[in-house]
Amino acid sequence: MNTTIDTSTLSPAPTEALVRRKSSKKNSLLPTPKKPNLEKPGLGSAISDRTRIIVAKVNVGWGNSVYIRGEGGCLNWDLGMPMMCSGNDRWVWCCHAEEVPRQFKFLRNDQDWALGDNQIMSGADITICDTTFPG
Repeated sequence: MNTTIDTSTLSPAPTEALVRRKSSKKNSLLPTPKKPNLEKPGLGSAISDRTRIIVAKVNVGWGNSVYIRGEGGCLNWDLGMPMMCSGNDRWVWCCHAEEVPRQFKFLRNDQDWALGDNQIMSGADITICDTTFPG
């Protein structure tokens, strides 16, 4: 039985620079990798002391998602903003302190409104809301 090997997917042979780097660290032609720069909140990271977080505690089932609509900040009542799933029953949405909504409500798949009154953003950095949807 004749077997053909597709060599287009194989890694290329080591280059002279790579071989030199392995054999002699002082004469390396490739730059030495640096340690990762660990971010601290407030120093250019995505999460800072000016970030406000809204958490919806609800399990909407596999394949569904949670959206948030509201009044004030960057939210409106016409089109929802998707929330990020961070666990089986945790949905998270973040905004900058100047974009905090005055009131908001959750929607399943940006269609089905959560039961109950509109939510109000607390003065805390993180607002956690227990919510339920019909059916």
